[in-house]
Amino acid sequence: MASRKLRPYFQAHSIVVLSTFPLRSVLHSPSQSGRFAKWAIELSEYDIEYRGRTCNKSQVLADFLIELPEDQMLKEVRPGIWELHVDGSSSKNGSGVGIRLASPTGEILEQSFRLGFKASNNEAEYEAVIAGMRLAQGLNIEYVHAFCDSQLVTSQFSSEYATKDDRMEAYVKIVKDLASTFKEFTLTRIPRGENVDADALANLASASAPPKDPALKRVIPVEFIEFPSIQQSTALAISTRSQIARQEKALAESPEMSPKDMDITEAAEETEPTHSPITTPMTDADNPSEKDRDQDASVPMETDGEPEYGCDKPWMDQIRAYIVSGELPSNKWAARKLQKQAARYVLLDENIYRCGFSGPLLTCVEGQVARQVMEE
Repeated sequence: MASRKLRPYFQAHSIVVLSTFPLRSVLHSPSQSGRFAKWAIELSEYDIEYRGRTCNKSQVLADFLIELPEDQMLKEVRPGIWELHVDGSSSKNGSGVGIRLASPTGEILEQSFRLGFKASNNEAEYEAVIAGMRLAQGLNIEYVHAFCDSQLVTSQFSSEYATKDDRMEAYVKIVKDLASTFKEFTLTRIPRGENVDADALANLASASAPPKDPALKRVIPVEFIEFPSIQQSTALAISTRSQIARQEKALAESPEMSPKDMDITEAAEETEPTHSPITTPMTDADNPSEKDRDQDASVPMETDGEPEYGCDKPWMDQIRAYIVSGELPSNKWAARKLQKQAARYVLLDENIYRCGFSGPLLTCVEGQVARQVMEE
């Protein structure tokens, strides 16, 4: 009826028909007859496109859940589980228990209890478990996972071990009665190394002297000290030129000697006089003696006609020049000695440091700075 009355409008535009029924297949079927054939002829004069009707996203999800329902129901969301670490200690000074209760959000509650009666080690362990369960019960906690390092307590609670003692049987009954008051309670055995906090609290309670007034409670806050109470002054490590020369000579003669042996040898040379036999070395023009090499290699500076030694002698200039630009003295033996010495020095921020055998770099100074350091 609508196609007949609104024919001019339908013929001027394309038509999209949304339907969940397969109209295109029905109207274009070769086996159609009767009214279906009549409708197909009447609608053939229009530009009609048949499309399947799509569902909304929410409707798709609802249809999917209806067609494929879940076999399992959603689990009930429960609050977090509290962790309870307990330990008991028994010694000749007394018995005590330690409790460490941790919440799911990270809060920690620690307590120590000293037992006012004689108790064996197993009895102290049971007293620790019972005290921790009563503490959790007083805080209205419903889910508790307890940890204990006693194999006897955990095995008797799980009925793996038999209770051959009346006292142990009574303790097990109390623990099971308290466990029934929680919605979920689990007791697990852990190694002693993972229960150090509760163990320390138990030892503190058992080793401490009993108070004169039982009603008086003792509070021991644990604070944090970040820095030491004393401050050590930073000492400047300085080596004299003679000490450096002796160490280099000893290292060249005996490479297997350790720096510790060198320090002992130097200390002995400073405290005790040494005597060495006088020998006449064989000299050669092309191979001068060590004494001649040292004399040629080191030439002291002169001021007012007198040579200067010690702190006033600028000995770092040659080493700095060799490290920076590779400059060497003209004398062959002096150049060789400088290369040997410079191998143990480094240049950092225009300052020369000596590489020690062990430890940090040694600061090198000269002139007035060296005198000031020696005086201090």
